[in-house]
Amino acid sequence: MPNNESIKVSIIIPVYNEENTIGEVIQEIKEFDQDWEIIVIDDASTDGSYQIASRMGVKILRNPYNIGLGGCLKRGAREAMGNILMFLDGDGQHPPKEIPKLLKDIGEFNMIVGVRDLSQQHYHRGIGNWVLKWVAERITKRKIPDLTSGFRCLKKKNFMEFIHLLPNGFSSATTLTIAMLEAGLFVKFVLISNIKPRISGKSKIRFIRDGLFFLKIAIRIIMMFSPLKIFFPVSLITGVVGLSMSLNDILTSNNLQESSVLMIILAALMFSFGIMADYLSHLRRDISFRNNKKS
Repeated sequence: MPNNESIKVSIIIPVYNEENTIGEVIQEIKEFDQDWEIIVIDDASTDGSYQIASRMGVKILRNPYNIGLGGCLKRGAREAMGNILMFLDGDGQHPPKEIPKLLKDIGEFNMIVGVRDLSQQHYHRGIGNWVLKWVAERITKRKIPDLTSGFRCLKKKNFMEFIHLLPNGFSSATTLTIAMLEAGLFVKFVLISNIKPRISGKSKIRFIRDGLFFLKIAIRIIMMFSPLKIFFPVSLITGVVGLSMSLNDILTSNNLQESSVLMIILAALMFSFGIMADYLSHLRRDISFRNNKKS
């Protein structure tokens, strides 16, 4: 943060049927620091989560129907008064006493992500996260220790810059990490200790559903930040196929077929579209950077 700008922290806690833990989470945060703004987003819980949080003296917003984790984070960010946003789950897994560890370097970095011990995950979820992490690391060319951690803090202005990209589901953390890395912002990963196992309820993550949705979002992000990573390989493969078909035509019939010519033209067009999309992507980021600098 600039030297003349003080840090004001807003802690956003999405909640869905966490009546057994939300009270304890809020109490731990309040005992640690009374100046932090605490915002609880109840995602239409069917248990007593809303009633318990309402008695804790914090700002609580209740969704009229379930919109998902990402939707809760976006609503909380819009309502937050602080210039630093801290996200943590309401199921008791993220220890509030680790919050200062994440806040420590927020002046130098745009986002700090709490890294969990992924060996504690269930087998199928560990495989799923590994696949998603592998894809994300190929996109960003950065080592990402924990892609899906919900325990993170970042500057509000950076979150609002990418809020239109974030889905309402569980892919929001993944999307945000990739978007910020692709935009050239600084992201730090900090190992967090004392991560607690889920006390009650079941995980809402479904690997196939959310994994496929993430891949769609990942492609969308590539198109926005680095479209040549899609257009160049596809145009290269198409061009190689077209040239191979043309060579085969010449060797076998001494005459080029229309399909061979069309493949080469298609490769050239796709490469041209990629160059144009890449230019527009850099232009959009430059305009966005200048607008953020003015604000």
